[in-house]
Amino acid sequence: MSIETPNWGRCVNSARLLLAWVLAGLGTSIALHLSGNTAYANIAWTAASLPVALHVALGVLRSLLGGRLGVDMIALFSILGALALDEAAAAAVIALMVAGGEALESWAEGRAQGAVTDLLARAPRGAARIHNGEISDITLDAIAPNDLLRSVLARPCPPMARWKMPAPRLMKAC
Repeated sequence: MSIETPNWGRCVNSARLLLAWVLAGLGTSIALHLSGNTAYANIAWTAASLPVALHVALGVLRSLLGGRLGVDMIALFSILGALALDEAAAAAVIALMVAGGEALESWAEGRAQGAVTDLLARAPRGAARIHNGEISDITLDAIAPNDLLRSVLARPCPPMARWKMPAPRLMKAC
C-alpha cells in the first residue's frame, strides 16, 4: 500500500503559507499580549516575522546576484530594524504587509495566467476563404494579403453572448 501526497495545485504556494504563518503568529501574539504574557507575545511576534525576513533576504540576495537592487531591501531592513530596536510587534506588522502583498501578487498572477490560457484556447484555428464565389476552409498560415475572409465561430459562445451575436461579416486580411 502506497501513500500518495495530495496535489494541491494552485491552492497552496509559499506566499499563501507565509501569509498563514504570519496571521497565526499575529493572532497568537495578540492573545498572549492581552492575557498579560508580554514576553511570550514578543517571542510570537518575532517568530511570525523572522520567516518573512528570511524569505525577503533570499529574494534580495537573488536580485543582487542578478545585478538588480529592489525595494525588497527596504522591507528587509524595516523588519530587521524593528527587531533590533525591540519592536517585535512592528516587525510582525511589516511582515504581514510583505506576506500579504506576495500572496495577493501570486493570486493575481494565477488569475492572469488562467485568463490568458482561456483566451488562447478560444483563438481561431482556421478561416473560411472566399475565392471566385467559392468558400473553402483554410488554416491560418494559408491566409495571404488581400484575401477576403468570413468570420467563423470556433467554439460556442456563453449563453448570454448568443443574444448579442453579430452576423458573420466579410473582412480583408492585411
